[in-house]
Parts: sequence; C-alpha cells; structure tokens
Amino acid sequence: MKLASTGRLAALFSSSPRLEHRTELRLQRPGWDDVSASNVAVVVRSQGDTWRHKGELDLQIEGLRVGENDAGSQHQTLTLDLDRRKPSLRLGLTSHAGLKLALDAALAFDRKARALRCDIKGDLPPLGALTPLLAKAQVPAELDPSRLALNVELHGTLLGVLTDIAADGTPSMVPSPLRTASFEGKAVVDVRGIRWRQASQSLNLPALHWEVESLADGPRRLVHSNLTVEKLSVGMSERRLSFADVSSDTTATFTEKLEAGEIELKQLLKVRSLEQRPALPYPVQDLEWSFSARREPNGVIHLPDLQLTNAGTSTQLKVKGRLELSDDRRRLALRGELEQDMSKLTRPGLIESSGKVTVNFQVASPNLVVFRTLADLLLHNVNLRLPESGVAIEMLDGSVPLTENVEFTQGQVQLLSDIDVNPYSMHRFADQHPLLSRNGFISVGSITTPFISIAPMAGNLSINQSRVSISQLEMGVRGGRVTGQCMLDWQGKHSTLEAHVRATGVKSSRGEPFDGNAAVVISGKDRSVNGRAEILRIGNRHLLDLLDLEDPRHTDPATNRVRYALGLGYPEHVRVSFNHGFGRLSITMGGLAKLLSIDEIRGIPMGPIVDRLINSMSPPEATP
Repeated sequence: MKLASTGRLAALFSSSPRLEHRTELRLQRPGWDDVSASNVAVVVRSQGDTWRHKGELDLQIEGLRVGENDAGSQHQTLTLDLDRRKPSLRLGLTSHAGLKLALDAALAFDRKARALRCDIKGDLPPLGALTPLLAKAQVPAELDPSRLALNVELHGTLLGVLTDIAADGTPSMVPSPLRTASFEGKAVVDVRGIRWRQASQSLNLPALHWEVESLADGPRRLVHSNLTVEKLSVGMSERRLSFADVSSDTTATFTEKLEAGEIELKQLLKVRSLEQRPALPYPVQDLEWSFSARREPNGVIHLPDLQLTNAGTSTQLKVKGRLELSDDRRRLALRGELEQDMSKLTRPGLIESSGKVTVNFQVASPNLVVFRTLADLLLHNVNLRLPESGVAIEMLDGSVPLTENVEFTQGQVQLLSDIDVNPYSMHRFADQHPLLSRNGFISVGSITTPFISIAPMAGNLSINQSRVSISQLEMGVRGGRVTGQCMLDWQGKHSTLEAHVRATGVKSSRGEPFDGNAAVVISGKDRSVNGRAEILRIGNRHLLDLLDLEDPRHTDPATNRVRYALGLGYPEHVRVSFNHGFGRLSITMGGLAKLLSIDEIRGIPMGPIVDRLINSMSPPEATP
C-alpha cells in the first residue's frame, strides 16, 4: 500500500479560506472474498473555499477478477461541484475504461420561488463480468442481471416542500409537505433485459420505455404516464403467454387535499397480439382496455365508462356503475353489456359459427361478500357447427334470463340459493312469483347430433341459480312432436330432474311410431324415480329395447313372458309407475298375445338406471 497527500491552504485568516488538495492511494494485489485485482489507484482532488468547492475522485483498477470472471481494467471518475450561495449541487460520473457508467445530476434551489430544480441523467449498461457483485448486494437470486440495463432522465421543479436552505446546508420545510408538494417536469426511464425466474414462473421483458409528466395548476395536480413494451413473455407452469406491442396511457387528476378532494383516473391499455401456448381457440388481437373513474371525498367511486374490446374476435364489453368504500358501507352496483360476433370465432376444422350473442347484465352487492347477478342472454340467428363431434345448431334465436347469487369469502366462490339471499321468497310464493318472474324464449331451426336430430324446437327457457327450466316446450323429433315442460336442479351427482312431457308420432330407429306421456321426478341424491308414464302406441322392437333396459340379462321370468308374447301379438297399452325407487310395469297385449295371461312386473329397481343416466350427464373428471 502507498499513500501520498499534498495540498495548499490560502487566506487562512479570512472569512473564506481556500484549499487545494490531492491525495493518492495505491494498493497492490488487494482482495476481498472472491474479488481481487493486481493494482488499485484512488486519487482524490478538491479545491475551493467554504462557499464554493469542487472535488474529484478518480478510481483505476487493473486486473480485476470476480470469482472466475475476468473483469479487466476499470477506470471511473466522480466529480462534485457545491455552491452554497445559490445554493446548488452538481454530481458527475464518467467512465474511461471498463463498465461504461454515466451520471450527470444537478440540483439548484431558488430562494425567491422556493423551488428546487432537478436535472438528472444516468446510464447503467449491462454489468457483464461484474454481475456476480450483485449477489453480495443481496439482489434477489431470481433476477438475472446479466443483460439488465437502465437509463434514467429527470427534468423538473419541486415546489411546496422547501422554504429555504441555510448556509450550512440545513433545509427548512413547510408544515405539511405531503399536502402542498407538487412537481412540474418529466421523467423518462428505459429498461432493457429484465429476466425473472422463480420455480415454475418466469418473466422476460427485453425492453421497456416509461414516460411520466407531472403538472400543477394551483391546488390541482395532474400526472400523465405513458408505458410501452415491445414484447413481454410470461411463463406459468405449463402455460406461456407472449404479449406484443403493449402500451398503457394513464392520466390521474387530484388536488393537494387527497382525502377531501376528488380524484379522477383515466387509462387506455392496448395489446397488439397475445399468443398462448398451448394455443387456445380464442385468439387475442388488437386488444384495447379503457376506463375512467372518479372518487368522491365520501368514498364513492363512480365508473362512468369501462370498455374492453378484442378486435380479433369482435368481442366488446361495456360496463358502468359505482363502488362505495366508506367506513360504514361497502357496496357495488354495475350494469354492462357483452357483445360477440360469432362469425369471428370460426376456426376451420374446429368450429364454424355465425350470428350475434349479447349478454345484458347487472351486478349488485350490499357488502362485497354476496353478489347478485341478473342477466339476459340474447341470441340472434346463431348458427354453430362442430365438425369433429358432429354437432350442428341452425337458426338459434332467443332471450334467456339468468339469475346467479354467489358468496365470495376467503378467496372462494360459493353459489347461493334464493333462500340464502332473500327469505322473502319463502312467503306467499304462489302470489308473488307471477310478479317477480322473468320470462324468456328460445327457438331453434334444427339441432343435429350423432344420437338425435331435432327440428324445429321452441320453448321458454330460464336459468335461476343451479336450476334450468323450460316450459311450453315444442320440438320435432323423428317425424313426431314432443311437448311439455321440465326443470333440472343441477347439483352434480345429486341433481334432480322433473319432467312433464307428451310425445306424438315419434318414430324409433326402426320406424315404429310412439305415442305417450310421462310425469316423473328423477333424484340423483336418492337414486330414485317417482311418477308415472303411459304409452298409447309403441312398436314391438321398441318395447323389447325398454325391457332390455330393465332386464338386460333376460333372467326375469315375468319379463321373459312379455318377450314371448311379443312374438305372437303387439302391445296395445303400456303403463309404468314409479314409487320410492321401484317401478311397476303393466302391459295390455293385442292379437294372439291377448289369449296369454301377462302379469304386472313389479319391484323394478331404478337405482342402476339412474346411475347410468347421471354418468352419461356428468362431464369426465380431468386426470392429474
């Protein structure tokens, strides 16, 4: 180690003595942990008096090594210029070799205007071989700083904070700086090479540009922010999202009294494209999100305009409403509309569609725990075809009311019943229901599936919580007509189906006509069927299929006797009744079979039949 210092002191006994100083420190082969160098030279220079002083620190490092990395030579110079009369301060950092750091910061206080002028410009390039030094500075290990670069520029004036700066540098502040502070100026930030990886999550942001401008007009403050990102990649477990050309334009307007004044916020967010892997059938292109909000001093937040548009699929969402977050009230009321052009969802070989779907909805909550949703699903000339599954729907029109009440607690959503939300519905329901019900309708030109074809179909459809009901149903099936009404209370494997239907002239797969009616209640929870059914006309082959459903192994003597009788005659009348999970079957035969004695088939267990029905309706469980 070698240390040398020289200097000169002038005007020692004056009010402002002058000093010129130079100190040099040289170290050979210094080391700290896994950081070492062959030579280090530090030179400190200063000159000036007690009112104006300039300083310089020059650092030169040769043969710098960080772990196994060779960082080469480093040469940086830091300069300082202090003027206590103005007062002002200027800092500068210049790189001559190695890491190309740059800093130019100037602060000047105007005593007359009580304003602090700031002009700062800095540039931090990728650290390269010096990257391991960040680990010693406790930078998170999830951040990869090898390509990280930062450029910052700030120009503006700070008002309403400082009243004076004394000769010794002590600042004097206003009584309430947070209330009176304002900044008029602009900041620009450019960041490159942001990469973050943690477990199954990752973030890759090659470049980011952010501009913030602040203005003050008396007590009114305005902050405008513009953020642009050319590309952003986000990894989440087995899914990856890639955003392209993202921009966010935000404007906030408020007063110096935040708690007592209004706050207005406007934002416009644009995303040119979003790619998803694995790919989803819903493309995202030219996505645009915009909203404006205004908060009143009493805690009420007005949302006059919120829009979300996906031009790639012609999807548009519009919402307006209000949110109250006062000390004693937490309420929400929203009204909106969702529109979808079905033709924009067409994917060759996967889905073909046309028409228009609109959802008008209202959401209300008295406590931000229970949410009540009223919606109307409007269908206009919708046509849908799924080539792979062989399903086709043509000329679908309708208006379907939907009512859903949910409870959001501890991060979980639970579907509520009407009784949980409104006990009033329990009293005099028969008197009040005609005034409270919301009617809907649906009509379909044709429905084609691999199992059945329906043409046409019409009825009144509504969805209330977990209950799906359809009344005044009329549909054409296999040359005949089916009418009636039904209600499904979907509770998974504990669902309940209640149906009152009548079929006329419906032909089986073998062309045999069928006439009949039924009124049944099927309970998945009890695995039972209750009700009755009467068959006025049925073909032999059709009845044999029904008998196979009850006795697939042909082991029941009474059922086998009916099978034998069908070889001699035909069924004239069939009556089926269900009670407490068991069925009874009574058949009247015609032709030569009338001479045979056919006993009533009793004790038919309905549990296995209900199980097969529920399993056919339940979606398959996802495999882990």
